[in-house]
Amino acid sequence: MARPLIDVFSITIFPESLSCAIHGSISAYDKLDPDFETYELYEHDAEHADLISENGQALLVTDLDTVLLMQKPVITFFLKDRDKDDALIASGVVELDDATSNDYEEIKHLEVKGSCGHATVNYVALSCAVVADISVLLLERLGSNFVRGQVDSDTGSIPVFGSIVVHYGKTFGRTEHLSITLLNTSSNQSTPIIFESEKAYMELTRNLVAVPIYSSLIVKTIFTETNSNQTFINESAEVWPASAERAWSKLGYANRRCCAIDYERHARICLKWLEPFRLQPSAHKLRDSVHDCQGDILLEVFSVSIGRENDNDLSVAGTITIDLVDDDIVIFKRDKNDPERLLDGRKLLSIVNPYKPIEFMSECINVNMRIELTDVNRGLLTVDGDAYFYTIYLLEEYVQQEFDRLLCSAVEGEGGYCAIHYAVFKSAIRMKVNVYLLCKGVDVPEYHGRIVAWSDMFDYTREYDRKYYRRILFDKPDDDKDSLWNVASKKMKTDQIFSDKPKTKVKLSSSYVVVPVNCALHIDLDLSVSSHRRGDPASAQRLQDTLKFKVGGKSSIKIGEDFDLFIKVS
Repeated sequence: MARPLIDVFSITIFPESLSCAIHGSISAYDKLDPDFETYELYEHDAEHADLISENGQALLVTDLDTVLLMQKPVITFFLKDRDKDDALIASGVVELDDATSNDYEEIKHLEVKGSCGHATVNYVALSCAVVADISVLLLERLGSNFVRGQVDSDTGSIPVFGSIVVHYGKTFGRTEHLSITLLNTSSNQSTPIIFESEKAYMELTRNLVAVPIYSSLIVKTIFTETNSNQTFINESAEVWPASAERAWSKLGYANRRCCAIDYERHARICLKWLEPFRLQPSAHKLRDSVHDCQGDILLEVFSVSIGRENDNDLSVAGTITIDLVDDDIVIFKRDKNDPERLLDGRKLLSIVNPYKPIEFMSECINVNMRIELTDVNRGLLTVDGDAYFYTIYLLEEYVQQEFDRLLCSAVEGEGGYCAIHYAVFKSAIRMKVNVYLLCKGVDVPEYHGRIVAWSDMFDYTREYDRKYYRRILFDKPDDDKDSLWNVASKKMKTDQIFSDKPKTKVKLSSSYVVVPVNCALHIDLDLSVSSHRRGDPASAQRLQDTLKFKVGGKSSIKIGEDFDLFIKVS
């Protein structure tokens, strides 16, 4: 299950001119944490100041794992230069943003200035990521001579130095220059290691790394025994993040999703793939679910997106089917003669609103979402696999974490991946929303805009959540390039424009929306309507509003002199 994440990979100090001796503090807290618990990333007094060259260099900070688990990280700086009478190098606060310009990955830099320099926070924002938990165990090679005579008689350890650096494989966000250091020790900072012991797990600078759900993680390890200066590990290994228990792809990456890498008995790199929603608190939830006799366990698929290299234009055909015990529900189906066109970087497929609720009779759930998609134009994409949602195999303490969450399952393919954004509500109802445009004696040659529905269970402060975790009821842009779905334009035909029998009622949407029983339904409106008979483009009327509904609610809104918008929720 993937989520948007923020991963700080370094903090760099830049003196104004000459080298400096840095001391002070750097701390972080989560803006969405009601307790505002603070974590120290760096704290040195003047006596233990860090020497920084005049060209600038990265500061050794700790506890970056805690920043990775935050929803809205805020970092506070108070750094001084001991050599300049404690003049400020960096003083201030920065808030890290997980929004990306491409909905993949984006490397970002934020500056905090002082009177004689500045600090830069270097981080990567990831839209769809999981977490790798990495630990390292060093092993003695059988028959090795370099260990003999080097063992400390008191501790049974030998000194080693080296580095562990990770970077992503191929990504769509152009992160090829990004590397994240888990450990970096020089020969004069050797680490004592006890081979073949449970104590041999090395203390790394950090253990957690955010990884794009569709990309591999490459682990580069170099270790040298200090006294003999003999390098006994210099290896790279590549692993893939998505757990085979949550998704399956015909590409067969499962055999590369290993949990341990052995370097010819020199070392073992242990990886545990973690789902962000198990690590982060439910800060995105504004309220908890309430059990109600009127509520059912319902699944809501908000959207399906296609990620691919260079955001190539695609003509997508195929099916996405939700396999239930007694029925199969198709939410996307296009044949090769009528493919879905994804142009100009658009990612959302226009999924079908299910004719029946996707309902479960108990909390023991095992549902399969089958994906078979291909680009019928140039063959730039093929996705063939399954995404799974289940609670039936989970420990009891984990079952409740699966409900009332914003979830994302991704299936890898050739040339891209398919991500399904959904939630399983523990106690919810299914509302039918009808939206009509009422015309007062005029024709309707043009109307465009967007209508989106969402419940107030979740906090939609994230741009990614607003885009992918709300139900699109109506989407007809003035410019097709601005469409979420990139649907075909619905402008009126010429004979309709000049008709003497204008329509009095235009149906914009008839859709079903799943809403938790203790939550309200919100509908965002952004519509522009104009009458051809007025002949002046400037006469177009625009409506922007957010309405709140409960079951049985109705609303009628005036749009200028000629039109009303009518919404009914049942």
